[in-house]
Order: sequence, then C-alpha cells, then structure tokens
Amino acid sequence: MNITVDQAREKLLAAIGADTQPAAALSGGAHIHAGNGNLVGDSVRASVLARIGRGERQADNAYNGMTLRELARASLVDRGIGVASLNAPQMVGLAFTHTSSDFGLILLDVANKSVLAGWEEAEETFPLWTKSGILTDFKPARRVGLGEFSSLRQVRE
Repeated sequence: MNITVDQAREKLLAAIGADTQPAAALSGGAHIHAGNGNLVGDSVRASVLARIGRGERQADNAYNGMTLRELARASLVDRGIGVASLNAPQMVGLAFTHTSSDFGLILLDVANKSVLAGWEEAEETFPLWTKSGILTDFKPARRVGLGEFSSLRQVRE
C-alpha cells in the first residue's frame, strides 16, 4: 500500500473523528473582552490600597485578607508560575523579579500614590521657618539670625 503523508493524515483524522459529535457553533459572533485583562494585578493593587486607607475595600476581592507574602505568592500562582518548591525568601524574590509578575510594580504604584497623597495633604511649612526681606542690590547676602536659637551649645573648633 503506497500512500502519501497527506493521505495518511486525512485517513487518521477521519478515523479519530468518526465517533465524535460536532461542538455547538458560537452564536453572536466573536467574543470581545472589554477589560484591561489584568484582573490579578488590579485586585492585588486594590487590596493593598484599601489596607493602607487609600482606597475602598471591595467586598468581592479575593485578595483582601492576604498578607504581603500571600499576595506575592498569589501574584505568581495566579499567572501560572509554580512556587511549590520555593521557600519564602525565594518566592518573594521571584515575585519581584519574574518577567510576568508585576508585584514589585504594584507595590511601587501604591507607594507612589501614597507619597503623592501625602504631598497634597501636608500643609506648607515654608512660611513658618522663613521671613521675607528686601535686598537693595544683587550682591550675595546671608541672613542667618542666631538670636532665635538661644539654647544652642557652643561648639569648639
């Protein structure tokens, strides 16, 4: 019996599919995902922001009660990265350095939002420790008044 590779493939596929039922056709055309596709990262970020008081606690967020170590593990495991053979420092290190894990960037983003919020909420202190003055020329001037600091110790040279 002489047959080509293509003929053999056709016969093999026909034999394999002889006892199967066709799958139902998709109705309504293509399915379009209208999200950002980063559900794990967004959920981890939301849980950390809620924990530090910078966001609302989402009742349906599965990451709400996790420690940072558990969040590092989840950020790897939920992306299909096995961590069963790693100890805690190795696993956390992998969460920060693995190319498909954005755990370090999530924590960086949370820290950045916290710093910016602190910057916006802090009161201006410049007027408390400076005075305005008038200089009549453009020469360098030094206006250090030690009279305000009566309790400074003298430092010998």
